[in-house]
Amino acid sequence: MFDLLQVTTKKAAPLNADTTGAGEEVKQPAFVTTASLATFAGGSAVITILWKAAIGIAGWDGRWFPGVVALILGVYFFWQAMEDGKFKGSAIMGAAIVALVNACVLWSSAVGIDVGIDKAA
Repeated sequence: MFDLLQVTTKKAAPLNADTTGAGEEVKQPAFVTTASLATFAGGSAVITILWKAAIGIAGWDGRWFPGVVALILGVYFFWQAMEDGKFKGSAIMGAAIVALVNACVLWSSAVGIDVGIDKAA
């Protein structure tokens, strides 16, 4: 039953759930791989948890902290996409725009901003 919550990872890089390529593979809980952060549910949960911890520890209550964390995650995933060198020219700009928009979605999810069009004035 608990095998459903596990993924196969590379032994040399257990946080990376990408197993394309040869190498020894090990079973790893899905919740401790970077792939779990790459989902909107995982990303918004991480931002919310860090925000609430920052409020409790340092009193950083405000929407700027989750914005900074969302931006850091956006930059991280953009950088990760650029590492393999497959993006060229305008695709790099497109990936940067998508990363920024997705970081904004994570931020608004964490702070609870209603972005529904039914309430637009």
